[in-house]
Amino acid sequence: MANFTFRGSILAELVSRTLFVGIIILFVYGGFSYYISKETFDGEMGERLVAIARLSSGQIKGEWIPFLNPGVKLYRSFQQTLLEIQEQSQAKNIFILDNDGRVLIDAKSDYQFRETNWLKDLDPEPFQKAREGQSTASILFPEKDGSIYKIGYCPVRDASGAVVAVVGVEASAKFMDGLNEFARVLFIFGLVCLALMGGLLYAFGRRFIAPIEDLARASQSVSEGDFSQRVEVAANNEIGALAFAFNEMTKR
Repeated sequence: MANFTFRGSILAELVSRTLFVGIIILFVYGGFSYYISKETFDGEMGERLVAIARLSSGQIKGEWIPFLNPGVKLYRSFQQTLLEIQEQSQAKNIFILDNDGRVLIDAKSDYQFRETNWLKDLDPEPFQKAREGQSTASILFPEKDGSIYKIGYCPVRDASGAVVAVVGVEASAKFMDGLNEFARVLFIFGLVCLALMGGLLYAFGRRFIAPIEDLARASQSVSEGDFSQRVEVAANNEIGALAFAFNEMTKR
């Protein structure tokens, strides 16, 4: 008579499949939470930068833009105004671009006069919208210092309503640091929960699987002709009923 060879364990399969489902849930929930949080904070930051850009634009007379030139009093006056707004808003920098994307003036003097602003090339669509008269914000982008930044744009109009320049407000997306830390904590917490769940599942599962393993071993012996096998009836449930029926069957 052929013997049956055990190649797996119900308990191991139960634990592994449950943990697999738990891992999928962890990654789906964690990814969804991260995405929603990032989009929410990103949107709020964009609105704040656009509001600062509008405030800056409101302090600038578009008719004076063509006369901006380093060394003249008007240039220093514009820069002082931008610097005051930059310090009050805690932005990284505030600059004015001409319609070709060249920096006319900035609060921190980080750019040369009419230097091409490379930041707008990272996400040109918001700058183009500002040129068309719509205030908007860029995507998040990394800079050389490793931090994440975002820019809000607002058009500058002259007396006729024509867009003669664009104000850009650049600020660090500090919320990304907290968001990334939240993601790390959530991931570690999820792994700890999975480990605890796996341990508890194994401990409680062992209690229910052990009688089934006893029945399997006893049935194997009966198939080999040993009808003296008996199993303990340890519970008043389906497993207990199965054990009782097995014992009654082997008595005959």
